[in-house]
Amino acid sequence: MSRNRFNALMRCLHFTNFKTMDEVTHPHPRLWKLWPVITRLNETFLDAHVPEQDVFLMRASCFSRED
Repeated sequence: MSRNRFNALMRCLHFTNFKTMDEVTHPHPRLWKLWPVITRLNETFLDAHVPEQDVFLMRASCFSRED
């Protein structure tokens, strides 16, 4: 993608209403522009899968640098 195309897309792509959001009092000031997208994704992911009561992970299935 060319730089001009990227800049044109970024000028037109907005996720929040600047009149209703306040950057100063927002709980996550660095994310306030993307906050509506983040909350919507969290809601969608929580609705998509509800784990069973007992979730069990075996150590052999978890990868780590210690092994």
